[in-house]
Amino acid sequence: MVTVRRTIKLKFHNLNQVKQQLFAEMTAENTRLANELLAIPYVERREVTTAKIITSLKSALANQTIRHTISATGRKVKHYKCLPPEINKQNWKLEKRGDTYSLSFPTIQGDKRVPIVVASKHWEPILEQILAGDVEKGSVKLIYHRRRWYAYMSVTVDVPQQQTQKRVGVDRGQNNIAVVAPVQGFGKFHSGKEVMHRRRYFQKRRKQLQEARKFRALKKWNKKEQRWMEAVNHTISRRIVRFAQFHQADVAIEDLEGCRDTMKQSKKNRSDAGQSRHSWSFYLRLAEA
Repeated sequence: MVTVRRTIKLKFHNLNQVKQQLFAEMTAENTRLANELLAIPYVERREVTTAKIITSLKSALANQTIRHTISATGRKVKHYKCLPPEINKQNWKLEKRGDTYSLSFPTIQGDKRVPIVVASKHWEPILEQILAGDVEKGSVKLIYHRRRWYAYMSVTVDVPQQQTQKRVGVDRGQNNIAVVAPVQGFGKFHSGKEVMHRRRYFQKRRKQLQEARKFRALKKWNKKEQRWMEAVNHTISRRIVRFAQFHQADVAIEDLEGCRDTMKQSKKNRSDAGQSRHSWSFYLRLAEA
């Protein structure tokens, strides 16, 4: 058995204006508290407790914020623009009434129980395991995204290891981002033409922003490109995994370590965002994994 931590994205069902405002106030207060804690030297911050701070958050939420600011991640942050409230595993509860799931957790106005929507059916078995106590719960975060409120629930599940005798090979490139080939039968080609086109478009726009000295817009543009590329990579990765599951095979990935040093590239291609290996995102993603 292999232990895997997964995050389930659950949308709150028919959230009224009062609860939306309540969640917004919790997020604003949590962000204010985190920035106030960051202003305290780290050594002193480690000694801070809920008795030494003034906040409208419940102690369970405030304690989680304190833990976050003294963690390895929190030590690297200078200022939070927005820090979603986080509820630890002891202070939230999943319930089911009829066919509707609901989530109970503390807020600044006491404990609330809010119905949630399960977007994908493959999450329902995990939710049933949470109700039965068969999986280890993690924390829950309240996140506002695209005018909707979500609960990001983390759980630790045991995944059985599959014994397979087959292999599918994955060849990585730029004209074709990934080519998946089984031992027998037809493979799959994941074309990189659209990626090349979008890379050049982002490069052209980035140059215009640099010449106009719009550095704030440039930063947003770079983040937009990064999010888009991560979404493309994630989609291709999932398709490769599903292809391997269909063939009941393991995945063997081409080793391209040090390819930038061994595979020469002209100056013209290096300056082209569509051809440059320095912007070869799918290679970087699998190399880091």
